[in-house]
Amino acid sequence: MNVTDPAWPGYMWQPWGERRHAYRGGRRPDGENVVAFCGTPLTTTSYPGDNPPEWQWPECSACAEA
Repeated sequence: MNVTDPAWPGYMWQPWGERRHAYRGGRRPDGENVVAFCGTPLTTTSYPGDNPPEWQWPECSACAEA
């Protein structure tokens, strides 16, 4: 995967399982099943507020590397 390729659709971070994971594409509605770059299946969820605690979780190292 080459994130500098202009045809690449980008990515979105999602807190899940005490880590922040990234998945391909942009923001999706709550409740969609996606697979993170590390292979973890997760369900998209919004978090209220400007700085919810879930966004302070550490990044998944495999997702960050991807």
